[in-house]
Amino acid sequence: VPNGNIKFKPYAYFKDMGGAPGEPSGSEFPASGSIDDGKWYTVTLTLKMNTSDNADNGYYKVEIGEKYNYNNTKKTYQRSGMTWATGSHRKVTYTLCDNFRGGDSEGYESDDNGWIFLDNTKIDYWW
Repeated sequence: VPNGNIKFKPYAYFKDMGGAPGEPSGSEFPASGSIDDGKWYTVTLTLKMNTSDNADNGYYKVEIGEKYNYNNTKKTYQRSGMTWATGSHRKVTYTLCDNFRGGDSEGYESDDNGWIFLDNTKIDYWW
């Protein structure tokens, strides 16, 4: 937790991604400071699977904002040109919601327990 700031920082793993995770530019919420302890946030993730004849037309979008002040605080992070899978029999088989505290940089360790509560989780698939 560099500078004591706690942030949402979305990223995705995808086929042929190379060395770095699929992190959109500037993808930290909030841009400055820290998320607030005890405050609820709304996080919406939208994925588009690439088509079999266009391997890099997939994308993802993450929208994050304060739950009760969403329209005033919402930030959108997007990354396009992604290849999620190849071949003609592609489909989403599972969704994972995870959090990761670390990285290979110093300053992420903590002597305290931290908690993340998820509420009203919903997954929709369209095909």
